[in-house]
Amino acid sequence: MKSFLLLFLGLWAGVMVQARNHSIAPVFPKTPEGVVSLRPSFPAVWSGAMPLRQRAVHNRSALAQSKAAMKTAAEQWLLVGERSDLYDMPTTTWMGNDSGAYTYTPSGAELTETYANYSASAWHSTYRYIYTLNSSEWVTEELGQTWNMVSSAWENDYHALSTYDGSGNETENIYQEWTGTAWQNVSKSMSTYNGSGWLTEDVVQDWDLGSSAWVNNVKYMYSYNGAGSTIMLQVQSWDDIGSAWVNASETMITYNGDNKPVEYVFQNWDNVSSAWINSYRYLITYTPDGLYNIETYTYQNWDLPTSVWLNTGRYGYAYDGAGNQTQSIFEVWDAVGVLWQNYQRVSTSYSGANKPELTIQENWNTGSGLWEYDFKTEYAYDINDLLTQIDYYTWATLAWEPVSRNSGYTYDPASNLTFMMAETYNTSTAVFDPDTRNYYYYALFSPVGLATTRNDFGVRVFPNPVTDQISIDGTFMTDGMLQLQLLDMNGALRMAVTQPVRTGKGHISVPVGSLSAGSYVLSITDQYGHSSQVKLVK
Repeated sequence: MKSFLLLFLGLWAGVMVQARNHSIAPVFPKTPEGVVSLRPSFPAVWSGAMPLRQRAVHNRSALAQSKAAMKTAAEQWLLVGERSDLYDMPTTTWMGNDSGAYTYTPSGAELTETYANYSASAWHSTYRYIYTLNSSEWVTEELGQTWNMVSSAWENDYHALSTYDGSGNETENIYQEWTGTAWQNVSKSMSTYNGSGWLTEDVVQDWDLGSSAWVNNVKYMYSYNGAGSTIMLQVQSWDDIGSAWVNASETMITYNGDNKPVEYVFQNWDNVSSAWINSYRYLITYTPDGLYNIETYTYQNWDLPTSVWLNTGRYGYAYDGAGNQTQSIFEVWDAVGVLWQNYQRVSTSYSGANKPELTIQENWNTGSGLWEYDFKTEYAYDINDLLTQIDYYTWATLAWEPVSRNSGYTYDPASNLTFMMAETYNTSTAVFDPDTRNYYYYALFSPVGLATTRNDFGVRVFPNPVTDQISIDGTFMTDGMLQLQLLDMNGALRMAVTQPVRTGKGHISVPVGSLSAGSYVLSITDQYGHSSQVKLVK
């Protein structure tokens, strides 16, 4: 495992570093519409090339990852196009960079994504995704294709085929890659559910070219408490020599009387002793006000020689009366002094409309015993509380020095973000130089059916319709905290939950018994802007 301390050196950077295995990510302060990260990349936000998904894990462009923060499917407006331009300083002209176009069914289920890059004074297609849906608008095939510049034609890259049971639970997913003439099996996932529709087993197999047969690879087994919350996830790997499943790792979750997770224990199987060995754990406490905001998040490693848990890092959080996170302090454990040592502090103030206005990051100076300024972010809004500008500063010994800003935010009559520009501060000329500009285009869709409108995590939500508890399975891109929100079909927030997850395949259970009967949109977002939105019925 990489150093826990090194992880937190970059936690508050704008383009957040990918969280290392076994890490904790903070609960980030609320951000205004259109903002993906707290701190910008350099030279600016959203200036990179558009990445493609790896295998069947949805990972859109950095531009597309902002749309979940702009609007939700419940409000019926969906992003149908976006474009990013780069400013060329030598010629003082704007040039195209990348673009995306999206199509949907009339009810808002996504059908296609098509991406293009700008080069040689022209736009060129690069990659596209095509989704085939059944009558319930569940995705039965996800097809990825690349654009061949020579032949001017789309060429197959991969596809994933999904099979469902009558409740909409995915029971099989086969991933295949195109060889140039035919589809070649690569991997397969087979899922089993109990009578409540909760996932109990997921078996992953790989295709063996030599024998032309599926061979076992890894198995995930889930256990639940009476409230339907996951209490154990056990992972086994296939032993080819012994032709049997062998233990690999295990996660055990403990809940308080209100079914909130208070401890996550991660263990690995030791083949020598044939026993589970502790590896690390998270300890979570909540505010005593009944709102269940996380108050502390402590990370501990297991010390095998002494058989005790050793503190490593801890986050402490503070909130205002509206539940906005006003402060986050990260501390590291000083084993010599046997005490928690300050490391980094982030403070945020809010407007009367609960919009963040000012965020300041400070680092602890162990020599002086004082907090020292590091970075500052200021937000501005119009009379409708829509974001108009973000200014970023770094501390330069005695004063704040501009770094970059996002400005020129414009919106359509439905308050969808349609334009923004990123600029970088030029210390030589003391002016802001244009960097990138981004355009967004929308269309109105009727929220009919139970479609998944965006699915970066490849989530499956079951059962759907739901009664008391929903289970969420997905492939998560980083360790950290997920923000889960349930909105009614008028866009009103009805429930919000913060849930820690690990990188890779995971499972979440959320009690919804208190919700009234009706249709909802479940929005799941991580701290890097990835999101999934799923329509469900109670």
